[in-house]
Amino acid sequence: MSRPSFAWLLTFVLVLATQPLSAQVTETPHTVAPGRVLLEVDGVRFTVGHAEADGGTVDALAVGSTLLTTGLTRSLDLQVGVDLFLRQSVSLGGRRDSDSGFGDVSFRTKWTFWRADSGSAALALIPYVRLPTSTAGLGSERVDGGLILPWASEGPAGIVTGAMLHWDSTAAADGRRHRWSGAAYVRRDLFRLLSAYAEVTLDAESGSWSAREGTLGAGALLRPWGGLEIDYQIQRGLNRRAPDWIHTLRFNWEW
Repeated sequence: MSRPSFAWLLTFVLVLATQPLSAQVTETPHTVAPGRVLLEVDGVRFTVGHAEADGGTVDALAVGSTLLTTGLTRSLDLQVGVDLFLRQSVSLGGRRDSDSGFGDVSFRTKWTFWRADSGSAALALIPYVRLPTSTAGLGSERVDGGLILPWASEGPAGIVTGAMLHWDSTAAADGRRHRWSGAAYVRRDLFRLLSAYAEVTLDAESGSWSAREGTLGAGALLRPWGGLEIDYQIQRGLNRRAPDWIHTLRFNWEW
């Protein structure tokens, strides 16, 4: 199956923005209200067929990837994230090796530095640090970090659009590696308790455009009661370096 070019991908995203469609990759610029807590848990995230530069492929499973957020002020919140269980299987030359263990712990803060007077749009900054707490070589080797710039806007008929830019810096044997990524989504409320969305991502390592990865996904967000949300998304890789498929089942609970 041939995969669409990124020029086609851009056209597709612009078309989506005019169609009646929060997403999982794109961060929201909105903070949690002071005194409230938001718990986001990926019950299961399964990545199939991620190609590596050496010709190998990686399948990955994450269970219980958790982000806990508490509101400090109207424009500032504090976040702690951890991957409770990771499993990674690498296939190369007919051999298959697997490792599993605990992931890295990260600390983040979100500052919503701009809001439209109408309240329909917002911009935020999310700086973060990542601690090398992982086991079995599944995460960072040193303290790393990065910065996220998310934006979102609410339109008529229950349509929400959003985008983000993301810079991540990690330690490597040959120095530091910098990755740049972007994501955008369009979401529409279908019913009071159900929303549908489409999301596109693009990721590349600084100085190595050939290592870029792109995905296109679709998902549904169910709000059965109170502050609970159930979010399922499936993503398809758009080039050879991207995973073939990513399945994610997420639970969000605010109280």
